Amino acid sequence: MNDITNPSGNKRERWGEILRFAIVGTTAVAIQYAVYLVMIHLAHTGVNVANTMAYLVSFLFNFVASTRYTFKVKATAGRGLAFAFCHVVNYLLQLLMLNLFVEWGVGKTWAPLPMFAVCVPVNFLLVRYFLKQERLQNPFYIFRIKREERWVAIGSLLYGVLANMLVICAYWLDLSQITDNYRKVVIRVFHISGYDPISYLVLTNWSAGYNIYRHPLLAFFMWIPCQINQGLMALTGVNCDMAVMAVILTFCCVYSAVFLFRILREIIGLAQTDATLLTALLFSFGYTMVVTSVPDHFCLSMFMLILTLYVAGKKMNAKHMYTKWQTVLFFIITAGISLNNGIKVFLANLFVNGKKFWKPSNLLLAVIVPSAVIWIAARWEWKTLERPNYIARQMQKKVKAEHDKEKIYKAFCDTTKLTDSTQIAKAVDGIIKKKIRAKYIRDHKKAWNLHKGKPIDKSEFGSWTDISTPRDSSLVENIFGEPIQLHQDYVLKDVLVNRPVLVQYRWVWNYVVEGVVALLFLVGIWCGRKNRYMWLVMSFFGFDMFIHFVLGFGLNEVYIMSPHWLFAIPIAMAYLAQRVETTRLRVPLRVLTLLLTLYLLVWNAVLYIDYML
Repeated sequence: MNDITNPSGNKRERWGEILRFAIVGTTAVAIQYAVYLVMIHLAHTGVNVANTMAYLVSFLFNFVASTRYTFKVKATAGRGLAFAFCHVVNYLLQLLMLNLFVEWGVGKTWAPLPMFAVCVPVNFLLVRYFLKQERLQNPFYIFRIKREERWVAIGSLLYGVLANMLVICAYWLDLSQITDNYRKVVIRVFHISGYDPISYLVLTNWSAGYNIYRHPLLAFFMWIPCQINQGLMALTGVNCDMAVMAVILTFCCVYSAVFLFRILREIIGLAQTDATLLTALLFSFGYTMVVTSVPDHFCLSMFMLILTLYVAGKKMNAKHMYTKWQTVLFFIITAGISLNNGIKVFLANLFVNGKKFWKPSNLLLAVIVPSAVIWIAARWEWKTLERPNYIARQMQKKVKAEHDKEKIYKAFCDTTKLTDSTQIAKAVDGIIKKKIRAKYIRDHKKAWNLHKGKPIDKSEFGSWTDISTPRDSSLVENIFGEPIQLHQDYVLKDVLVNRPVLVQYRWVWNYVVEGVVALLFLVGIWCGRKNRYMWLVMSFFGFDMFIHFVLGFGLNEVYIMSPHWLFAIPIAMAYLAQRVETTRLRVPLRVLTLLLTLYLLVWNAVLYIDYML
């Protein structure tokens, strides 16, 4: 306990911190309680929304006062995230305590008081531990922006803000409304490629809205942002889900750029100029640009995968082990966002730990147990949260079918001369079968059925495969084409609605650009072929190619999933840049990379802006 309560300093300093914490904490609690009462009695919100909004106001005051006055440390991004982490834990504990005390009969007005009595001491221990730790001991120090990264961070921040503002401006009038049929509005209005606007729905009215087996924990990760949006709606009368999602996406955009830059600088050892150029190249790609502004999970996945590669690379360089708890933590977050990405965390453990990956303790505790836990959690989530909705939908379909049958029966009886009830029932069944057959034929002519490809089988997972979509043209147009430079025709159309599976460029120079990028990628792989880290990155890329290109998972719209692997291209090119660093080819390669980046940035931005406007 002494390590927690006193990571540094003597008793006098400790008591001084406790006194200052009490002053700041009392003020923060008073602020939180006052805002809570305003939200409960004047805004008439529920206790959870009221406490969320009150907590946010209190949090802002608390961070400034805690760093400058209580613990007298510099307010950095790392400490800010550590402070935020402590308060996320404290916030969840507060919600638990608040609801428990309300359930036990304490009135809404007084329930926060015993809640504070439990949570404040816990919060002191957590906050002091993280804020007073030295930089290398603070796990959130990784988010500190270093001096040489500032321009990368500023550039990616502007990039993310502008991309998200483009989407917000395009859809704000329709999606900022607070309405009972919000789901219908979102599904009708929002169309950017094949991306699903489910996050807007989850942020508006929380539910396990994502496909639970593919995104088992993503809805839970969105719970606190949903509470924030609920509070903003209560305060402003406007649905702020787009703004809340934009903040999340911009954060992921900035730190995807920063961690890629660090991979190129700290792990591969590139010069700052080359690392900056290759980082910019990734964000000039078409679907990197799109994914940083759409309410789907892919930007979150890209951020977590690049972070996983960075941590793995640092461990490989330092010859440190990927510990079990680190593997489990990365797996829960990464697989929680998208289940197939969890495999890549295990690949990182394998490449970092080498033969020790196969130790029974590592396999059991770092691989088998977390995989089983997340699968059991997904099954529980489906049975508890989704199955009741599924049953309700089936009942609605059954009721509608019975209603339609009654209408057909009544209409038939009004026009037929038959009097025998058996003959009438038989005739009505024949009419219903014809309608079902006609609907089946119509549905199979629609894009969502016509373009999905033939699966290996119709099992739960076999139905996700595709053995009929052509591989060679998909490789050219949808794997190395559309993700890098948007097609001029059918820009950001949905293959399940109004886009062919394969679209060709109008101009030959589009294919020349694609060929140059692919060639640089392949040459980079060859240059880094003896590097273990290079093969870790390629194992990530290879896994995606296996599930998409070989098995055909999502092959008909594989370009929307490209942020899962696009970062492999600049990382591979980094080994080429490293190889020519001391040769005459250094400047020509930089010029070529710069020209590619500028061309792709302009080409994709023009098409994206034109589509949105």
